[in-house]
Amino acid sequence: MILRAEPRQVMRFVEDNFEILRDLYQVQLKEHLIPAEAFQAITRHRGDIVTRRLFAYKILREMGDDYRMTEQVGNYLGFLTQEFKPMLPEQLRRYHGSIQDLYGLLNVHQQMDEVTHALRLERLYDEIQSFLDNVTNNTHTLLKRTQQLKINRRQLSYAERLREAKQLIGHYIDPLTNIIDLNHENSIASLLQRIGRDVNLDRLGTHAPAVQDRYEQLDQLLRLVNGHLLRETDVIRRELTPLIDRIQRESEVLGGFLAFLERPFLLPTPELGQRHKLQIFGDQTQADLRMYVEQFIKATRRPRIRLGEGPAAAVVPVFQRAAYRKKLDAALPLSDFFGWCEETMAGVDTADRERYLLSLISLLFSDSERYALTFFPDYHSFPVEGFTYRLPRVEVVGRKSSPNR
Repeated sequence: MILRAEPRQVMRFVEDNFEILRDLYQVQLKEHLIPAEAFQAITRHRGDIVTRRLFAYKILREMGDDYRMTEQVGNYLGFLTQEFKPMLPEQLRRYHGSIQDLYGLLNVHQQMDEVTHALRLERLYDEIQSFLDNVTNNTHTLLKRTQQLKINRRQLSYAERLREAKQLIGHYIDPLTNIIDLNHENSIASLLQRIGRDVNLDRLGTHAPAVQDRYEQLDQLLRLVNGHLLRETDVIRRELTPLIDRIQRESEVLGGFLAFLERPFLLPTPELGQRHKLQIFGDQTQADLRMYVEQFIKATRRPRIRLGEGPAAAVVPVFQRAAYRKKLDAALPLSDFFGWCEETMAGVDTADRERYLLSLISLLFSDSERYALTFFPDYHSFPVEGFTYRLPRVEVVGRKSSPNR
């Protein structure tokens, strides 16, 4: 697409004719295309110059007898007006495959040049950011449509509102909740958690400066994913789902009342205008009262306490940071830090190996002035419970300027 106009000229045209573009965008959201009749109705008072520039600036394109707004322009207007068409769950689920494939390329092809490595990290970053943006747009659009259902009581019948509410729940809200559920093993949120854990370790390796910068950017984005998705889940749980539930309950109650009014002679009519005597005390009142009082009398008696051996509580071993710091200092210099970690953790239980490994790694980076690190490109496997880390060889040497050495 070659744009034969200055960018400022195009932006000035958008500003001067924003109402036309907004109306065309809203028609496209509703009809998927801009029918020729709607286009003529919106632009008939603007003249031929404006109409010609819509096509000259590549804002619109012809689709047979109808028209369609360019995707980039539509996204820009959607951002300005905060009006989006919610994506189907199938469209959001495709991110699971694309993100997994892009990250798989980083692990399958270990020996790649610097430019290719940096480019694949950029594409993975863009794909994750696109997923987060679309989740936010979906949540905002669904909340807006739900609020409109609540407000437009007179424009829509109860049956129509109930049908729309069920469609929103079945087609959008429930699938979106599963996609961003951090506790669901096959959700995209869980996939991003696993990738974030691996990227945090991969960035410790020896990389070119450009690749290292991309790793840092990707790691920073993945650290924000959990908080971002939790906020969207909170919007669904606190605002979106209660609105839908109220519409359903309201429609069920009023629908039943309307059904009764349509056929009042087929069901017994309640005697709303007559008083009914309600007998509070009866033959069982005294016995019920005695039973109620006796439970408090029994509660005042001291219960007998029997001492005995109960089940032993599970003891979680505490990582002795000071002791392992001394072991590390005594073992310096180290030609392979993670090899030393494996020897040191020989007696650690399988369930605690990952926690001990991360605690040993934190000894190096919690005091960066204490040690000098050198990374080498050769890797070896470090098994923990459930999976295996691929860790580089790291040479550790103590600095002479350290006050504790």
